[in-house]
Amino acid sequence: MRMPGKFPLLLVITVILIAGCITIVPEDTPGEIPATGSVEVSSTPPGVEVYLDNVYRGTTPVTVFDLSGSHILELRLRDHQSWSKSILLEGDTKVSVDTSLAPVPVITSLPALTPTTVPMTRPTTRSTTPVPETPAGCWIYEIVQTDFTVSYTYELDSGGTGWVICKGIDKCLPPQELTWSQNPDPLDPERSVLVAIHPANLGERVLTWDARADILAYGESDNHVIVLRRITCSQKGLTIGAA
Repeated sequence: MRMPGKFPLLLVITVILIAGCITIVPEDTPGEIPATGSVEVSSTPPGVEVYLDNVYRGTTPVTVFDLSGSHILELRLRDHQSWSKSILLEGDTKVSVDTSLAPVPVITSLPALTPTTVPMTRPTTRSTTPVPETPAGCWIYEIVQTDFTVSYTYELDSGGTGWVICKGIDKCLPPQELTWSQNPDPLDPERSVLVAIHPANLGERVLTWDARADILAYGESDNHVIVLRRITCSQKGLTIGAA
């Protein structure tokens, strides 16, 4: 009849053994979330496209969040010079950028040039090439700069009309219709004439045409600022959009 007395002791031992086999697993603790920074971009004018590492991120004013490390920030706007800068964001850094974009210059007229003496070419021997009787035809002048090359072509029709065409850069004006007339040069009536050109939106320009040398130029007969050379017109003329 001692069996009932041993049972509670065995039960206690069993519970202790089971408890010793149980491993208490601690609750998961969240890992540290790395801090990120942001860049706030504004510009003059507003509405500029913002790119980070060549990825579009909106237009100014705009704030881009969740950034870290090094990035290339670029601002773009049509008809304006683009702008770029390298930025570095560490931790919860906030970078503010406020810049101005300069407009791309638009060429609307011939630039002012420093006068240079270009002597007139007078043939020393009789030439077999017939001397033109009129400045009518096509004339070209080219401007070569470090960042662009542009040409101006004057197409003078025999009827006193024509076109001026600018080519070479996307800022050229469309072809401009013109009228022209000629009168003897009072300084040298036997050798040259004055050609008055009236292109639309550009004002009157008076050029000197030397019939012997076949030169069309700005300035006086022997001290030219700009010299245009005669070129051969195509069958339909050089003008684009003139028809």
